[in-house]
Amino acid sequence: MLLTKRQKTQLSKIVLQVEKLLKQSEAAEKRQQKKAKASKTAKGQGRRKRVKRSRVEAAEMRKAIIAARKKGAKVAELAKKYGVSTAYIYMIK
Repeated sequence: MLLTKRQKTQLSKIVLQVEKLLKQSEAAEKRQQKKAKASKTAKGQGRRKRVKRSRVEAAEMRKAIIAARKKGAKVAELAKKYGVSTAYIYMIK
């Protein structure tokens, strides 16, 4: 079975569209992999979910931090324990 000239051009257009779709899907897969890799590294860097504390809980936490700092506790350890930044701990007086 031989194809006419018109059928050949239509077939070549279809092939071009399929190639274009394949390139797009490959690019989308690469983006997803890159995104997944970035989220894994962000999780590993200590990103925490924000903790909402009541006024009383926050006051107790500040008192505990001040007492621990007077005893010589390390700021990094306190920050990790209470889920706050080191800058916040230095700010507390």
